[in-house]
Amino acid sequence: MDAVSDLISVCLSIQPVPGLHFAFTTLTWIVNTTKQVQDSKEQIGTLTLGLAQLMKTVNEQYKQGKLIERDTKTALHSLETLLDDIRRFVEVQAKNSVFGQIISANKRLSTIDTFHRRLTLSVNAFQVAALVDTQHLLSLNEQARQKDQRQLHQMLRDLESNQRRLMDALDINKNEPVAMMAALQRRIGERGEDSQDNLTRFYTTSLRYLTTTSGKKVDVTPWTITSFDVEFGPQIGAGGFGTVYRGKWNEIDVAIKVMRGNNGDAIPRAVTVRREVDAWSRLRHPHILQFLGANILDTKPFIVTPYLEQGNAAEYVLKNPDCKRLDIIYHICLGLTYLHTQRVIHGDIKGTNVLIDDSGKAVLCDFGLARIKADVNSRTVYGKGSEAMNTQMGSQNWMAPELFEGSSLRIASDIYSLGMTIYELFTGEVPLSNIHPVRFQDAVINNTRPQRPDEYDAPQLTDQIWTIAAACWAKHPESRPTAESLCRDIKFILDAPPMPVADTSYATRPAIVVSPLPPPPPLNRTAPAPLPVRVDLARNVSRAQRANTAPVSVMSPTIPHPSARPIVDSSLPTKRPYKRCLILKKPSSNIVCAALSPNGKVYLTGHDDGTLRSWDAVKGILKRDYSMGSQNVITGIAFSPTTSLRYAAASKDPRRNMSSVYLVLKDKSTTCLNPEFSAISNLTIMPDETIVGVECQGNEASLVVWRRVKSGRTSSWASGIKLSLLGLDSLPEPLAGCGFVISPDGKTIWTGNTSRSIFTSMVETGQQHERPLHLGSDELTSGPIRNEGAYYTAASTSSVLEPLTKSPSLVYLSCAPDGKKIAVSYATGEILVLDLRSKKVKTMRDPTSSSDLHSPSFQAKRAPPVIFSDNGSRIIYPCNVQQKTIQIQDVATNVILDTVHLADCPPNNDISFISVTPNFKHITCSFTHGTHALVYIWD
Repeated sequence: MDAVSDLISVCLSIQPVPGLHFAFTTLTWIVNTTKQVQDSKEQIGTLTLGLAQLMKTVNEQYKQGKLIERDTKTALHSLETLLDDIRRFVEVQAKNSVFGQIISANKRLSTIDTFHRRLTLSVNAFQVAALVDTQHLLSLNEQARQKDQRQLHQMLRDLESNQRRLMDALDINKNEPVAMMAALQRRIGERGEDSQDNLTRFYTTSLRYLTTTSGKKVDVTPWTITSFDVEFGPQIGAGGFGTVYRGKWNEIDVAIKVMRGNNGDAIPRAVTVRREVDAWSRLRHPHILQFLGANILDTKPFIVTPYLEQGNAAEYVLKNPDCKRLDIIYHICLGLTYLHTQRVIHGDIKGTNVLIDDSGKAVLCDFGLARIKADVNSRTVYGKGSEAMNTQMGSQNWMAPELFEGSSLRIASDIYSLGMTIYELFTGEVPLSNIHPVRFQDAVINNTRPQRPDEYDAPQLTDQIWTIAAACWAKHPESRPTAESLCRDIKFILDAPPMPVADTSYATRPAIVVSPLPPPPPLNRTAPAPLPVRVDLARNVSRAQRANTAPVSVMSPTIPHPSARPIVDSSLPTKRPYKRCLILKKPSSNIVCAALSPNGKVYLTGHDDGTLRSWDAVKGILKRDYSMGSQNVITGIAFSPTTSLRYAAASKDPRRNMSSVYLVLKDKSTTCLNPEFSAISNLTIMPDETIVGVECQGNEASLVVWRRVKSGRTSSWASGIKLSLLGLDSLPEPLAGCGFVISPDGKTIWTGNTSRSIFTSMVETGQQHERPLHLGSDELTSGPIRNEGAYYTAASTSSVLEPLTKSPSLVYLSCAPDGKKIAVSYATGEILVLDLRSKKVKTMRDPTSSSDLHSPSFQAKRAPPVIFSDNGSRIIYPCNVQQKTIQIQDVATNVILDTVHLADCPPNNDISFISVTPNFKHITCSFTHGTHALVYIWD
């Protein structure tokens, strides 16, 4: 062993390449911890030697260039996983008691053999089998195993011959004798009672000794799992009734729920646990979590179930907001129907007691734990006045009113809890969480129920689903539906066919109509045009809602033009034509400005009739109209990054040349900030809910800042403060034609003018904090290849004032999400990206070399919008006015990743606003002087 230790020390003394730093650190930890291991020490040492040899060899191959990290990522990941598994194994062995070491001897040997097989696979993955002799390592492992076995057998003989040492090894004062007896009885049964090997003899001797000294007998049920049979891992959850750990049992990942009372000390009675787990162990259904076993033999009772990576339903819907919540409810109903036909009452239906498997299927878990919890807490809080609620069965916010009145659990109580779970999963909130715990019981008994949220907070909660939830939480148990009838109702909703389109007037027209497709761009070869496809996006919307909902057109995608640049990024969904297009339309007014919510679900449009409209960007349904004066024009919109404030909109009254800023709060109420300014645009809401806008009057540009003022629990916005943007008042062109953008942190504002200058100002003061950055005409016409790496030149006052011969008429600015780059576009079609750190400019689109932008069809009267992707690596912009195509371009390489051809665009209107969701599955556009917006969807 000393020679092995010396060789390992030599391997660990080398300097690893960066990619192996984590692996060497883990191996060092394993080597140091192995010194504390008592059993199988020789085999673990041999295993560590193999790891050290492999890592030393791989490190040398990396240094010599024979291995390249990017080509060995999979192999390196497998090696790191193997090291981490061995680290956890060694840690468990180092902490094991003598009895634990003996009782797990066979499992330990099997695990070491598995590690050697994985080590061989890792050697082959790195293709260094000629340099690491795995056969020699296996031979060393066999020698080490024999040595470890001799030491183990000698220890067993010493324990059998010395009762005092046997007592110390069993440590009856620390371990529950009955649990040890069960573990020993299980091992004897596995090995065969007639077996005469050293381990079996020790097990038999120890069982006989424990039976005699304790005076107890053990009845091992088929589902009994003792503390010696499982391996506890990290804690993954906790609540008022216990702690959940991830662990191992029979080499599979499991969840281990250790049961405790509310006070953390009391434990459930074995007879109560036995009754409930007996019932659970007999259940078999696809939507019932499999019961693996339980321990009721010591002071640490627990239940063992499979570990599901997706977690519980309450967490799942928050992590996956687009998941189909009704499918989860349907699965719950199927499982509940099975339970009730088996005369089993769950007793604690809620989101955290529903787990999601890898396929997205929901399964019910923790049956009968409500009764176990009530049994424990009744013995700890009995007669403590207000605390008596804790003795009730179930979780308070999901409990039926009759339970608060002393009734026993019944099937109808599960249905009430199911109704509250529907509310929980569709809203992401605990039901009735706004009620104080002291008055909670009385409120529920007096028929207080959740209020229906609006579509913004629960977009999947339709009238039909809300009706089902309300029926479930009826006050009288006999009025509630059965689980079986709920299954039928929900299945009917899920299977309902698309609703037919009615040929009626606009006032009563349903939300979905079919729009004919325009012909695709001319191709060199002919291809059949796809047929229109009707998609019902208003399914489960009530008749009254459809009658007042704006029409949405749905169409099939066009055939992409073969001249589009090849796609080099396969992760982009635009590699195939979009699946459908929604037309958000109100023919009574034109769209002036628009904004898409950060999650891509809500689309706001501001109109020239003073109306702010909120649309469901996924279904295309008009959700709400906010009127801000029929004579007004909406000039700016901004979403809030907080929850208490939804969005803000600027509304201008042309008659008085005055603008107001309206705020839409979480409760859908609106408030108006002081109307003292003109032509407010470029609204931005900061993380602290400070609101910033830009006001332009002729050649004067100012920032208007409304700061939020908090007083106790209430808050409001102070009067707007006007800060002139100094240094811009002498520009020759009207500032209304300039571009403005505020940094994501709200500290900086950049202004771009038609003379190709960028002005940087502080939002706090309005003052410029560096000299204007000027882009000279010689740089701009040099093209994307020659211009790569060109630098900004600090502009003197005179050069800024000199208009260039072919200066663009308007400018559009946007900032990357990290605030490190700015994109600038001009009405000529020219697009630049400015790196604010390196002071470099890159031409992304040059009208002198682009056939699309330089062609006679490009007749834009304003700069085309250009935006960054969520990570700032790409820009998205319209590249052809007549054909309405959008390009996605890589900022670093200038490569066109994709060209998207959009259908049904207004032929004579420029694209004025464009946005994409972070996953690139939705692209939204609105148009100058247009009455509708388009949403193109790939999922």
